[in-house]
Amino acid sequence: MWSYLQSHLDQPEQFSVAQLRANTSWLEPYSATLNWNETDYQVQQLFSSGISPIIEIGEGTDHSLPTVSDEFNSTSGVADPGTVGMEQYLAYMYRYSRAVVHRYKQDVTIWQIENELNDAYLEALSGIRSPASLIPQDSPWGNFTFVTEIIQTLYMAVKDEDSTLWTTQNLLADTPEDVYSISGIPMYYLDALYTWSPLLDIVSFDVYANYYVAYPIYSDVFVRIIKDIQNVTGTKPIMVAETGVHVMNEETLKQVSVKAVNCTPIAQGEFLGEIVPVVKAAGAMGFQVFKLAETTGYEGASGGYTNQDIKFLQAVTDSIVGNSIQPLLKWAASLRDIRYILDGRAFEVAFAPTTVSYGILDGNGNPTAGFDAL
Repeated sequence: MWSYLQSHLDQPEQFSVAQLRANTSWLEPYSATLNWNETDYQVQQLFSSGISPIIEIGEGTDHSLPTVSDEFNSTSGVADPGTVGMEQYLAYMYRYSRAVVHRYKQDVTIWQIENELNDAYLEALSGIRSPASLIPQDSPWGNFTFVTEIIQTLYMAVKDEDSTLWTTQNLLADTPEDVYSISGIPMYYLDALYTWSPLLDIVSFDVYANYYVAYPIYSDVFVRIIKDIQNVTGTKPIMVAETGVHVMNEETLKQVSVKAVNCTPIAQGEFLGEIVPVVKAAGAMGFQVFKLAETTGYEGASGGYTNQDIKFLQAVTDSIVGNSIQPLLKWAASLRDIRYILDGRAFEVAFAPTTVSYGILDGNGNPTAGFDAL
């Protein structure tokens, strides 16, 4: 991420992608200004273990961008496309990404360009990216032409450095298609893929079909997505870039009596044990789990899970699995007491899992059933 290497911008700059590509005398002097300590350490740790990493470049979430000084008159405080301007944003992204590829190209073959970019507008609405707007046309992230230019710019940063390197993009595939149509944005993963496929040597996707429930295991969702991608891209390699199942902490599990939300390390292992051979048989050539990290599990909703909680979580899951928001709307229409939503219970239940509860190592760093399944 850009912020790892350059945490702050003091002054606005003016240069273009075309200028950077025409004369690369800037590359070494610019690289010398970046802080490579952490990335060098992480990459070398992987190399020493015999692992060639897939490095991501160009992510535009707020936490991945440098902070900016008051000179930028920024409302977000970071170097987002609203702060620096869309054209200058592309130039910044090309410059830093080209420097990263230049540094590690001898040992890194596959480069992920951006992260779940087809979901960028919805991420902006949720506060992950800036700026946000309820009207897609008023947001850089809702502008499909600009978002495509980001992919093109990052592709050039990789291929200009070494045309034999491979690019990929992890498309988010579990947001229901009608969410995009309702929003009026052409960024459903298959719609985006029709345009972006020539820029991707490997097509990657992220899907969390079992995000809210441990059982049943929805392996058929992976098969459907792989087949849909094959229909668009033909024989291009496909990889599952992200998937996983949450683990609850021990105290929460003591209150769980319903199998659907019995999110134990054993359930996590059963999920991975089933999914890996399924996606391989469907034609995927790579698989990554989110994530190889320690976790003690997440704390569930207060008071344990009620029947209404289970119905809500299943409705959300059915929307993900069925690729339509209709199951969630039907659940909402069937509510006898709207206070379930108004009082925040639905919000509490939905946001109990966190990104730190996916780990396949326990709190002491020991392998769990999920690790063993892989």
